[in-house]
Amino acid sequence: MPDPRPGLPREPKRLSSNALVRFSERSTALWHFYRVAERLLELYASAHGTRRRTKGADWLLDRLEDVELGWGVRTGRADLRARFQLLFDLWTMRYVDYFNMFLAELFLEVAEKRPQVLASEERIEVSLLFESTSLDEVKGLIAARRAISLSFGGFRETLKFFRERLNVRPELDSNDLRRVHELIAIRNLIVHHDGVITDRFLLDTKWPVTRRGKRIVISEDLLDRQYESTERVASELASAAMKKFSI
Repeated sequence: MPDPRPGLPREPKRLSSNALVRFSERSTALWHFYRVAERLLELYASAHGTRRRTKGADWLLDRLEDVELGWGVRTGRADLRARFQLLFDLWTMRYVDYFNMFLAELFLEVAEKRPQVLASEERIEVSLLFESTSLDEVKGLIAARRAISLSFGGFRETLKFFRERLNVRPELDSNDLRRVHELIAIRNLIVHHDGVITDRFLLDTKWPVTRRGKRIVISEDLLDRQYESTERVASELASAAMKKFSI
């Protein structure tokens, strides 16, 4: 279904979860930044393509020349393409970070309102009891510890935790799940291998084997589809958690 507001992110259907509200706010701000930066880069590329001055002083070209002279900016076509790709990379890395934050915050929200979910957690150290001043503080520390582990455990393990340990079983579209896994794999590839496609990445995704050893190219169409899928997964997961624990 096409977005009713082209260029802007979809609003989640259900905002009953505070974690989902924060995720929506963060992702919307990031999307706006991406769109503004994209348009500025297009304007920059267009100015380089024409280099025609209007009557009188042309402040834009003057500023471009100042920037290029001061920072040694290369103005070739390939360099401009690399800047667009860098923008894709930055969006991907930050957006996945926000999604991981959402997963951790959703668990914290559930644990705060229904602390009985902590009863299934691993045994705690005696030192934790002595260092805490109240039972509520102990509960908060246990919840925070689990939230941190969820942040670093990966989406598959987090979803497994919600389904098996919390009995939160959202109805998720298989294509949406595939795109979320793919987006996270791309983020990890960018962070750990500078975007160069590895065997591990090919195992985690359905990308063509012929791309091995080449730097990944993130198209805007791919980014749009992954974004929409991640938003739907987050909304369904939050809705299922709220329904399960009646909060």
